[in-house]
Amino acid sequence: MSVLLRQMVGLILTVTLSAANAGNSFVPIELPRGVHIELPTNWTALSDSKRTTLAAYTQAQVERLNAKEPEVEMPFAANLYDDVGLVAASMNIRYYPALTISQSDAAQSTTQDLNELDQGLQKTVIPGAESGGQRVLAWRGTKKTNINGVIAFVSEYRVSASKGGPFVVELVRVYNLKKSFTLILSYRENNALLEPIVGKVIRTLQVK
Repeated sequence: MSVLLRQMVGLILTVTLSAANAGNSFVPIELPRGVHIELPTNWTALSDSKRTTLAAYTQAQVERLNAKEPEVEMPFAANLYDDVGLVAASMNIRYYPALTISQSDAAQSTTQDLNELDQGLQKTVIPGAESGGQRVLAWRGTKKTNINGVIAFVSEYRVSASKGGPFVVELVRVYNLKKSFTLILSYRENNALLEPIVGKVIRTLQVK
């Protein structure tokens, strides 16, 4: 094997192992209303505008989740920070307790329903991003998918950012009557390792 070929193989192996290690270091997060996800251990939970480790956050939530659940709309958020303290990826969840659409309704939705949902989201998301000082660079559409037995509608778009380049945003919407929610994940587009990691976070979604 030539020196150049050995170097190329070594580089590929290093990247592969890095991605594998990142994928194996996940923390289970139990959220209100039976929602379960897993996040990488190097992400930071945001609670009351303060940063805390995911392990500390998870421990602190045990009693609250076992007690009577308060009415919550956006109970959890977490970020991944880069070496200079900028957000490289983020996750939050937003609940919609007033919705009356069920998982059965979602399963029976048609292509026309999907198109109408996609158009409605564009009309909401794009002005919302602009009001926050961002710009939607590309809307990549909405697809209906099954995640661990849960029917979800996943929308993807690219948005501008003031620092670090554009972000890709994934909206994972689950209709489940008063337990309906949207899982919102975003990651910096120019970091090749973040796309598969965010993809794995989405695949860990479970609803009890």
